[in-house]
Amino acid sequence: MKKHHIAIALLLSVSVFLLAGCPHKEYTLTMSTKGNVLNRKLTVKFVKMKNERLEIANRIAKLYNRKAFKKVGGEVTFEGQFTDKTPNDIGGNGSVAYDTCQYGSVTGYVENFGGSDDLYEQAKTRLEAGDKLVDILQLTLKQKFADMDEFEKLDKFVNTQLRKDCKTLLLLMWTTQNQLAEAKPGIPVSESSENLKLARDIVPKPENTASARLIQFLVGHNYVSIQKVPPLLYDTFVSNSSKEKLYSEVLRESLVNKVGLKKDGPLTVALIDCIKNPEKNLEEAFQKAVKSTEGFSEFKKEYLRKKKEELDFSANPDKDIINEYTGNIMQSALGFGIGVSDKLTASLAVPSEPLYTNGKWYEDKKTIAWNAPVHNNELQAPAICYALWVEPNENIQKKQFGKVFLNGKDLMTYIAWSKGLTVDEAAQWNGFLKTLTNKNIESLLEFKFKGDEKPAYLEHPVIRTFYRAVSGKEILECK
Repeated sequence: MKKHHIAIALLLSVSVFLLAGCPHKEYTLTMSTKGNVLNRKLTVKFVKMKNERLEIANRIAKLYNRKAFKKVGGEVTFEGQFTDKTPNDIGGNGSVAYDTCQYGSVTGYVENFGGSDDLYEQAKTRLEAGDKLVDILQLTLKQKFADMDEFEKLDKFVNTQLRKDCKTLLLLMWTTQNQLAEAKPGIPVSESSENLKLARDIVPKPENTASARLIQFLVGHNYVSIQKVPPLLYDTFVSNSSKEKLYSEVLRESLVNKVGLKKDGPLTVALIDCIKNPEKNLEEAFQKAVKSTEGFSEFKKEYLRKKKEELDFSANPDKDIINEYTGNIMQSALGFGIGVSDKLTASLAVPSEPLYTNGKWYEDKKTIAWNAPVHNNELQAPAICYALWVEPNENIQKKQFGKVFLNGKDLMTYIAWSKGLTVDEAAQWNGFLKTLTNKNIESLLEFKFKGDEKPAYLEHPVIRTFYRAVSGKEILECK
């Protein structure tokens, strides 16, 4: 039995492990738009990946309608144009929305990358895995300590409070992971490898936030005292005897404060003795507990079938099966370990500062930039990048009114309003606009849609905005 299975179960110490230097992909994405057409250039850098390169490259090439692609060293590059929808080249989906009127246009871009947006299934999977972990712990303890005094108190605690806290902690860690999956402002994609490295390094390291939440939860729920946190964090720098003493003290505090066991009672002493050598003291009980859990028999049959097909025979298949089975449960509970996250550096060229975006706008480059992790499993939320911007038709606006009068949110609102008019209303409004200049702007106050008794500006706030933008005055000032 792996030591960490027992340590995690007994102490409820779920921590985040990011495997630096593991095989992954680094995506560099540069984009621009023209109407609802998205120009897209994608470079994929394969880090410590060899066998999957060709398969991944061929899959993406089909999306770009390219039989061949540009390959330089460990990188491949694709270029293409896409209308309305983005390709599923980085494990997600997105769209470009474009609308226009005579005074300008509004464009929206949104795309998610990796992960899954099925939050219900993610939560369900993690909670079910949390229940299985507690089931294994509860059955292991029963196998070993069921006949001892105070065991009923321990068993009740594990089945109620610990089960609840375990699932609460898993959900807390899950929401933290999803928050960290969001795209962050970055720097524009550059040919400079130094700039690209800097851009990717902007993405925050999730282990810091996750560890802080874990520590706060365990301290706040009296599983460990705040005085024990520093030595627990730096236990790799102390001797084995000091570690043993530290873990014993932490477990004793939990058993006394949370479970209500006697400080030096037989059950407390026996539990502390077990963690000194869990592989020896709990091996048999743990294996029996795992084998009795729902789903283990089916997993074992499938595991042996695959190994037989692969001609992969182990000297100790039972132990290997148990380790893989419990490892899968841990992965489902934590959402980590199921593929290392890839990295995305993205830039989108736009003509003006966006009205809304979660990226960073660079005025000098007319570019929005993002950085984001791209998760390779369905137990974490996808990263999402979005932007919305307008582009005024300066020539038409100046020709009609001598200046650019509609821009920014006012232009966006006007376009949305004009597209919401009926065919008949649009014909009336556009016909009236042809006669309107900055010299006769006051006539706007008298404009009515057919069948209406009152001037249109009383029912349509956009017309008030239109008047103010051209005249520089509020309507009420003119009465």
